[in-house]
Amino acid sequence: MGPVKHVSGGNSSIQLQPYEQGRTKWQADTIDGIWFDEEPPEDIYTEGLTRTNTTLGPVYTTLTPLLGMSSVVMRFYPQCHEGAHLTHMTLWDALHYSDEQRNAILARYQPYERDARTKGIPQLGSGRVFPVTEDDIKIRSIEIPPHWSQICALDFGWDHPTAAVRMAWDKDSDRMYVIDCRRAREQTPIIFAGSVRHWPAWIPWAWPHDGLQHDKGSGMQLAQQHPIAALPQSVMIGNRGRLAQARTTASG
Repeated sequence: MGPVKHVSGGNSSIQLQPYEQGRTKWQADTIDGIWFDEEPPEDIYTEGLTRTNTTLGPVYTTLTPLLGMSSVVMRFYPQCHEGAHLTHMTLWDALHYSDEQRNAILARYQPYERDARTKGIPQLGSGRVFPVTEDDIKIRSIEIPPHWSQICALDFGWDHPTAAVRMAWDKDSDRMYVIDCRRAREQTPIIFAGSVRHWPAWIPWAWPHDGLQHDKGSGMQLAQQHPIAALPQSVMIGNRGRLAQARTTASG
């Protein structure tokens, strides 16, 4: 955009940068301030902060936390990092709505997204569900003992990424370890299978119960192209009873 007259008598300029252009488009510039409209990817957010290191100008972020406890949201929630401030704006702070209008707006949303849409509380089920940093739970790579049980789990997606994890279970301490993981967007199961083909073929796999549907081409397609040992009846991840079955079935 062109120059805008500033109260100081000088001119200010405003630049608009879409997130889709990536982090490198944000490099090199020194700016007096920045305003992120909706949540940016972490690398772009960090690059934006860097652009204000010289001027120490303000950085604003206005967003609806639909990505859950992402790395950007965790800078402010549940506790702000040093030098930051969090202002919660809820539907009830919008005084131009009547109670009837607020109730109508609230009814439009699915139950799982109402807190994020109307209260600014990070949505669960996307991004980080729990406000836990990786440093609190990760350890150095270790040799997996042969007597530990192992299992691989898979969830299918397209816009929402397809993801797979390989896990080991130390029965003595009842601890689960994530050994490896893969995620990718807009990949068919056959293409995605190539990224996990090096995982040992003897480890059984678990996926949601609808993954065996032929029309979706998910688990059945993957099983035909990749040497996986699917668990009996395909385990529904998250169902405690069936997860117990997965633990007793998976063995090294």
